[in-house]
Amino acid sequence: MHGAKRDTVYQESCVAFLIYFLMASPALSYLVINPVFLELSSKVTVQEVIMENQSSETKAFEVSLKKWEQDEGQDIYSDTSEIVVLPLATKIPPSSKQKFRLVLKSPPQGTKQVAYRLFIVERPYKTTSDNTNSIVTFLLNMTVPVFVTGTQFKAIERASWSADFAKQNNSIVLSLANQGSKFIKIRDITVKEIPAFRSGDWQYVLPGTTLSFTIPFAKKTTPESLAISYAAVDPVEEKKQSVTIPLSFAKLSRKASDQDAPITKVAAAKP
Repeated sequence: MHGAKRDTVYQESCVAFLIYFLMASPALSYLVINPVFLELSSKVTVQEVIMENQSSETKAFEVSLKKWEQDEGQDIYSDTSEIVVLPLATKIPPSSKQKFRLVLKSPPQGTKQVAYRLFIVERPYKTTSDNTNSIVTFLLNMTVPVFVTGTQFKAIERASWSADFAKQNNSIVLSLANQGSKFIKIRDITVKEIPAFRSGDWQYVLPGTTLSFTIPFAKKTTPESLAISYAAVDPVEEKKQSVTIPLSFAKLSRKASDQDAPITKVAAAKP
């Protein structure tokens, strides 16, 4: 994408899920990260992330930063030199903290927010006090979203919903297009007319990209519209929102078969 080498090795969980997981697992709740979200701009070119090791053992970590793009709903990561991260590797003693500094070398020139992700990967670390007994070791992989804006950036929030009906396989493609200039963070998407569907996890939709769901729809009677409810971050606070969008179907000629039924694009309604 954009001539950059795609790196799909990293398929990490979001930080919010990680924090929940750590809180739910006392044996692993030894690491604290602050903050869990970073913003850089032409005015704020340096930020820091602080990691605290609350365990009784030394922990080792490697750090990298990747440019973050999305293509057809998939996260794509590529190497970048636009932001420098220091240090790239560290050992954190028990009950100690480590700062990681991010320095923006050149702000983006476009009008949209640019996304990156900071990857923090725990590595095995042995001390002289380690015994020879076999034990299970959990190594943590974490990510911190990093969003960057330049001098031409203007915050525009524009979420556009649409619904496509595919009669040939009796499914509805529900899509959320981010037509704004900044990211959308969304979860708990439900459709009143399709109770079996629910998208529960937090998902990011970067500017200029679309998040889509293909939903089986086997009912004989089709609704004229879909009532959608969801939770979104606006701008940092989670809020419940809802929107109703029309659902229409292409009228087929007598010669047309179900296999030839076109997908009808529905004009989007804005939440």
